[in-house]
Formats: sequence, C-alpha cells, structure tokens
Amino acid sequence: MAVGDIVLSLRTRDSIDGIGIVTDEYEYDDSYDHYGRKREVNWIATDINENILAMNGNKGLTQRTVYRLNRITLNDLLPIINEHKTKVDEVQEERNHVFIIDEINRGNISKIFGELITLIEKQKRLGMNEQAKVRLPYSKKEFGVPSNVYLLGTMNTADRSIAMLDTALRRRFRFIEMLPDVGALDGIVVNGVNIRRLLETMNKRIEVLYDREHTIGHAYFIELKDSPDLSKLARIFKNAVLPLLQEYFYEDYRKIQLILGDNMKNDDSKFISERKIDQGLFGRADEVDLDILESTYTINAAAFENPEAYRKIYES
Repeated sequence: MAVGDIVLSLRTRDSIDGIGIVTDEYEYDDSYDHYGRKREVNWIATDINENILAMNGNKGLTQRTVYRLNRITLNDLLPIINEHKTKVDEVQEERNHVFIIDEINRGNISKIFGELITLIEKQKRLGMNEQAKVRLPYSKKEFGVPSNVYLLGTMNTADRSIAMLDTALRRRFRFIEMLPDVGALDGIVVNGVNIRRLLETMNKRIEVLYDREHTIGHAYFIELKDSPDLSKLARIFKNAVLPLLQEYFYEDYRKIQLILGDNMKNDDSKFISERKIDQGLFGRADEVDLDILESTYTINAAAFENPEAYRKIYES
C-alpha cells in the first residue's frame, strides 16, 4: 500500500462498508499486543452497504488481511461516493498525478491522445458540469479524466517542428516559456571562473547575433555545482557548448569567436584560432581573386584547459 491508495473495507463477500484514502506512511505501533503494523486512513464513506460483486468481475471478496482489487477503478467508486454525499474533492485532490511527455511537438498527437484529446479539457474532466467519458476499446469500460491529473508537454521552441504543432494541442495547453535560469548557477566557481557570469555573457551575445530562442540552457553546467572541476568544464565546452554554437551559426566561426570573446583575447586563450591564407598557396596572385578567400579557423584544444580562456569571455 502507499499514500493516496483507495481502501475498501470488507462487509460480506459481495459488499463493502467503507471507502477511505491512505494518508500516511507505514509505521509500527508497539502499544498493540498483536497486529502493530498500521497506516492512517481518511475514511470518506462509512457505515455503508454497497454490493460491488459485479464491479469486481463477479469475484467474491475474501477475509485476507489486505489485497489489491485490480478490476475496480476510482471511476467505478465515484458514483458510490456521490450517492453517500461525501466530499469527492478529498478523493480527487488527495494525490495529484503528473504525466510528462517529452518533445511532445515531435509526436503524433492522434496516437498519443486518441479520444482523450477531448477529455483532457478542464470543463470535460470528471466532476465538472460538462464532464465527458469514452468507452475504452479493449476493456469496454467507461473512462474519464479526473481533475487531479496534470499533463506536461516539453518542447524546444527553437525546433523547426514547432511551426507544425497540432492546433488541437495549442488550444488545450497553456504555454509557459522556460528561459535559462542563470540564478541556478550562483556560487559555482571553477578555478576562478564564475560560471553564472560566463553563461550570462554568452547568452546576451547569442540574443544579439541570433535570437533569444537559442540561448544556452543552464542545465549544461549544473553538474559543476557538486564537482567544480576544470576538466569537467572543458568537457562541457568541448562536447556540448562549442558543437551547439557550430550548429547555430552554421560554422560561421567569426560569430562563434564573438560569442566566446575570442576577438578580444590573445592567441593562447582563444578557443577558435584564426589563420590568414597564404596568398602564394594558389599560385600567381594576379590570377586569383583573393577577396573571395577567407581566413581558416582551427579549434585551439589547449584553451579548454586554460581558466583564462573562460574568464576572458566575461571580463573583457
């Protein structure tokens, strides 16, 4: 048993005399001579005589101490609770349930929700004035969505697929913007590098050179809170931050240099090193339009292990 479980009290093999909700964790009470194991229960319907044989698939109840009734759902019990004028809200609000659907914009909404796309609307939930139910195709039972079920869908607004987001989904969900939380990085210092200022400065530059939808999330750096190690910071930049910037700017290394402050550093602390093209590389200069040629860029591996390279991002 667990907190939030529904408990039915046996009356006869066909009926129950009480409905309750487990409200506390298991404890052992040695003041009892026998059966000292107990849990607190909030009894929301008592002194009743309800036959639940059909609801239980015509299987009789037994006098075993406690067992699970897999055939009976909360939806089956709500009419009984209503009939006895108990507070349905105590059942529904005792324990909230959350479903998280990651990258919901990439999914097939029809397959994810099916008929439930209507039932998840607030006014269509169980207990509401416009409550609605559907008959499930396999069990043939009527099903509705309780008001204590919350659906969270996550998506990256920089993702191109958001433009094709299902209209039905847009109408039923509230959209909450979650920008990077640099405050979560307060107090993280790696070899003198202030991680909050580091991310804050890069994101301000990204917002100018690209847009606010592509700012870098703080989650990349959270692991430094427990282990502020330079080699770990180097790994984050080498395997996550730099590849992300390369994708954002289509390997336009001049813009990547601006994000990382390389345009204001000496060569040793630059993450991206620039090398001018040797004009003799293509033979006679008068035969080649050198104006169309750009510098070449290389990643300076040594900079990732240099604390100065990170500090110069925000100290310039």
